[in-house]
Amino acid sequence: MSLTLIRTMFEYNWWTHRRVWDVAMTVTDADYERDLGYSVGSIGAQLRHVVAVEYWWLHFLRTGAVQRLDTNAVIDRQILRTTWDAVEHDGRAWLTSLSGGDQGPRGPPPVGDEDEPAVTVAEALLQVANHGTDHRAQILVGLHHLGAETMGQDLLEFLHR
Repeated sequence: MSLTLIRTMFEYNWWTHRRVWDVAMTVTDADYERDLGYSVGSIGAQLRHVVAVEYWWLHFLRTGAVQRLDTNAVIDRQILRTTWDAVEHDGRAWLTSLSGGDQGPRGPPPVGDEDEPAVTVAEALLQVANHGTDHRAQILVGLHHLGAETMGQDLLEFLHR
């Protein structure tokens, strides 16, 4: 898979995350933490989940070591957003440093059973970007139900901005 395409997918991923964050910042604290009864719960729980998953996947791909980011206790949105920005910054720097030869097998995914087959760096990066899209869709529906003004997250919006 083309590194240019992977980098584009991540630029889209991060651009769209920032747009969702802008909407998430408009709801009350109570609505931000209200259990919406779907997926991982509240808007805050969804955002904490996505940043934690992106962190440990990108850390694993960069270093080969599994390191988790504990965001479960982070209720303050600004602290979580600062953490999110740091994960994006580090991820962008690493993606910029990749070369074509860096896309081979990395090992089993850092989740579940260690007997799972190895994934390539490219496959893992597609998983991370797709995971972000999945949860953003859930977050946007939740924000809509809370009365927030949401927006689309179509890739073409990013490409034609």
